[in-house]
Amino acid sequence: KYEGNPKLGNWVSTQRRFYRNKKKGKGTQITDERIHKLKEIGFVWDASNKSCAVRDDEGWTRMFLELMEYKEMHGDCLVPFNYEGNPKLGTWVHTQRMMY
Repeated sequence: KYEGNPKLGNWVSTQRRFYRNKKKGKGTQITDERIHKLKEIGFVWDASNKSCAVRDDEGWTRMFLELMEYKEMHGDCLVPFNYEGNPKLGTWVHTQRMMY
């Protein structure tokens, strides 16, 4: 449960349930397009503590390497939020700034 925003927490739980059902071949309301969009923003499908920690570390490292490539190409780390060249990088950089 996400006490900060219970509606969001319920929505996330629902998406995870839909995804599990789809993987099992059951009928579900989630589309491949929605799954793709959620994956692009780093949505965590399995929220068990161990898998989240490992996935977060791997994901963070991967995005950091992409940021290093961006800096090499552009000379800075000022990735626009809506960066067309890599939308996920723009979102990730924005999130890192907000968390700082």
